[in-house]
Amino acid sequence: MKKWPFVLVLMLLLSACSSSKKWFATHNDLTIIPTQPIPRGANLNDPCSDNCQYAPDPNHLDYTPVRTLKICFHIMNSDDSTRNFKEAEARVFLRDVLDCMNANLRENEKLRLPFGNNLPVLPVRYQYQLTAATDNPDDDGIYFHYSD
Repeated sequence: MKKWPFVLVLMLLLSACSSSKKWFATHNDLTIIPTQPIPRGANLNDPCSDNCQYAPDPNHLDYTPVRTLKICFHIMNSDDSTRNFKEAEARVFLRDVLDCMNANLRENEKLRLPFGNNLPVLPVRYQYQLTAATDNPDDDGIYFHYSD
């Protein structure tokens, strides 16, 4: 009689293992589980309303191409040019700033968060590009304004 509990547990485990199935999930198998409060008027059946759907997939970076944000710089200075750095210095400095900005985006580091917060490091899929506002070949996207 001491073997019966062991035999029953063994039969239960064997029957549970034999009924498990594996298959590829289809659209009908998926359910949307909200992780944040649902905004009023949101369509729960629409995956486009979930912000997590827009996060880049680290396994398929080709699905989220690198985007280019075109920027230009405007430097304000006084009429006599004594309140800010000179144009030649500014151009060198701003190109260095732009290079640092793009390097920081490429080398995205894990955030320094409180203990237990394991937010993943997602790849940043955009870069900045210095772009001129006109078709002038001398225009480099760095503009100086002199006014008191």
